[in-house]
Amino acid sequence: MKLLFAIVSLVFMLMAAPAFADMLCVQRQLANLGYQPGTVDGAIGSKTLSAAASFLADFKVDLPVLDASSSGAWCDALNTAAQSADGISKRFDVTSEPSGVLSPAATEKLWSLYKHISECLIFDTVPGGKAVSFPMTVLRPQELISASWHTPFSNQVIGAPACKIDVPNFSYPPPPIPVVKLDERYGERQATVDNALVWFERAATYVRYSGDPVARTALKAAIIKWAETNSLTKGINVSWGSKPIDYQMLATVLGLLTATSEVAQDLSPQERVIVGTWLNGLIKNAADSRWKDRTDNKDYMRTYLGMLWGVIVGDDKPVRDGIEVYKRAIHDMRPDGSFPIDSQRGGMGVQYNGMAANSLLLIAIEMKKTFGLDLFNYSVDGRSVHTAIDFLIRSIQEPGQTNRIYAISCPESGDRWGTIEAPSTDFFQHVSGLLVYADLFPEDENAPWIRQFFAESMKTASITERAGGAPACQFATPTQVAFSGPSIEIAPVAVTPAPKLALVTREEIAEEKGMTGQVDSLFTTRIEGAPNGQNVVRYNLKGPFNIFKKTFYGLQFVVRGNLPEASAKPIVACGAGFDIKRYEDGKPNLQLKPALDKGEFVFPDLSCVEPYLTPDVKFMARFLKGSFRDIAISMIGDGSVSLLGHTGLQVWMQKVADGDIVLR
Repeated sequence: MKLLFAIVSLVFMLMAAPAFADMLCVQRQLANLGYQPGTVDGAIGSKTLSAAASFLADFKVDLPVLDASSSGAWCDALNTAAQSADGISKRFDVTSEPSGVLSPAATEKLWSLYKHISECLIFDTVPGGKAVSFPMTVLRPQELISASWHTPFSNQVIGAPACKIDVPNFSYPPPPIPVVKLDERYGERQATVDNALVWFERAATYVRYSGDPVARTALKAAIIKWAETNSLTKGINVSWGSKPIDYQMLATVLGLLTATSEVAQDLSPQERVIVGTWLNGLIKNAADSRWKDRTDNKDYMRTYLGMLWGVIVGDDKPVRDGIEVYKRAIHDMRPDGSFPIDSQRGGMGVQYNGMAANSLLLIAIEMKKTFGLDLFNYSVDGRSVHTAIDFLIRSIQEPGQTNRIYAISCPESGDRWGTIEAPSTDFFQHVSGLLVYADLFPEDENAPWIRQFFAESMKTASITERAGGAPACQFATPTQVAFSGPSIEIAPVAVTPAPKLALVTREEIAEEKGMTGQVDSLFTTRIEGAPNGQNVVRYNLKGPFNIFKKTFYGLQFVVRGNLPEASAKPIVACGAGFDIKRYEDGKPNLQLKPALDKGEFVFPDLSCVEPYLTPDVKFMARFLKGSFRDIAISMIGDGSVSLLGHTGLQVWMQKVADGDIVLR
C-alpha cells in the first residue's frame, strides 16, 4: 500500500510538471540518437547540454537554448528528427558487422558439432559459443509516465480477415497468478497459466478484429488486475543451470506484452507506472536468462520480446541490442539456413530449428513494419533470413528427411516427442509469421506455397504463443474501418464458492463450437494430490442443448476407459440411465445419462453396473457423479471456462458452479 501511494504521489507530481516530462523526452531521444546525454533524470546538466549542441550541429535545427521553458519545443523537434531517415539511420545500425562474431574456425566447429558428439546437449565446446544475457534496463516511474506508449503492430485493422476470431468470454477473464508452481519435467506445462495465456492472446486478437470498446475495456481491466497483483513474479524460473525463465512463462510474458500493446494508449499515467513496472520486471527476468548456448531458439524469442517492449515505451536500447543478436544469428547460421544447435536436437530438431527461424523472421518483420529498416537484406556470404525461411519450408514439406540431416540422439529432451526419422511437427502451428513474409515478398517462389499451406487455418486467426498472438493479424494491412454495431455484453460475475478438491480441467476437443444445439466436448480433469495414483478423469460431456435457456435437454457423460466386450450387454440391461458408446477403435465405453427431474440432473444408481466396470472406469464414474460441481467451480476459478469451444457450455458451467443447475 505504501508503494502504491508513493507511485500515485509521484504520478501527480509529474503530471503537474509538464516541463519535467518534456526534459525526460529530450534526454531519451538524445540517447536514442546516440548523443549520450547522461542519465535520463529530467535535470539539465553539462552532458545533456553537450548532447543537445551536437544534435543541433548534425540536424541543422533552429531551436532556442535548451532550458525548462524550451524543453517542449526540443521534445517535438527531437521526435521529428528521430523519425526522419537520418534519425532512424543514427538510431539503428542494420548493416555493419555485429560484435561477438565467432572466428571462421569456431564457426566451422559450431556447424559440424553434430558430427563429433554423442548426444545433442553436449554443445558447450565451441570457443565463444556460450550463451549471454540480453541487456535490459529497468525504466523508472518518471520514464514510464513521460514516454508515449505505442503499439508495435499495425494500427486500425478492424475487420481484417487475418484477425477473424470468435468472441472470447470477456465475462470471465483469467484470475491473477502471483505464484507459479512449475512442473520442471521436460515438456510439462502449468495448465492455469496456459488457460490465461490463451485468453489474453484471443482477447487481444478480438479487440484488433472488432474494435469493440467494451472488449477493449475488459482487456485493459484484466491486464491492470494482473499487474496490481504482481502475477507471475514468483516461481517462473527453473532450478537448473543459471535458473533461466521457464519456456512456458517466457511465452506467457510475450502474450501479456502483446495484449498490453493493444490498450497501451488507453493507460493513464498511474496505470502506466503500475503496468509498466510489472511488465518491465518480467521482461528483465527473461532478458537476464541464459540458456546453454548462444544460438538457442529461446534466446531469439526473448530478444523479440525485449525489442517489442522497447518499441512500445520508446526505449531504443533493447531494439539496438536485438539487432545485434539478429545479425550474430545470421553469422552463426549454416549456409543451408539451419541453426547448428537446435537442428541437432533429435526428435525435435526441425521443431527447435523452426522456432529459431520464426523468431528471427518476426524481428525482421517488426523492424520493416515499424521503422522501414530492411534486416531481410542483412547477409553473410550469401546467407540471410531468406535462407532460414527456405530451410524452414523444407522442414515443413519433408520433416523426416530434413531432420535426418543434423539430428542426433537427444534422450533428455527432443526424443520425448519424436524420433530422428519421424520428428515432432508441432511447429507447423507456430510459424504463421510466414504469411506476413509472403505478403512482404509476393514474388518469392515460396509465397504461393505459404498461402496454400495456411489456407485452411486462416478461416480463423492463426494464433501462436511464439508471437503472443496471430502475426498475420498483428501486422495486417490497415483497413481504416471504424467500429460499428453493438458491443459485446459482459455478464456480472457471481461469487463462486471454493472447490472442495484441487482440480485442473482442460477441454481437449470441442466437436461443437459457438452456440449450437449440440454439445460434445472431450475433457480431462486432473486431481491434485489424489492418493493411489487415481488422479485423472477423462470423459466426454455431450447432449442436445437449448440455446435459449442455456442448458441441456439430455445430458450425457461418456467415461473414456475401454471396457471388456462382455460388459456391454449387462450394462445396457441396467436401464435407461446407462448405455455403451463406441469410438473409432470399436471398444465399449460407459455412457451415463442423468435424468432431468424438476430442473435437476439426477445420475443413475451405479450399483447395477459397477460389477462390470474396470477399477479405473468405476473410479471415474463415481467421481463424475459426486464431484462434477467441483469441476465447474475449478474451471471458473482458473479461467479455463472461457476457453470452452461451445459458448453455451461456458454459461452452463457457470450455472453449475453457482448452484443454479444441480447435478446429483
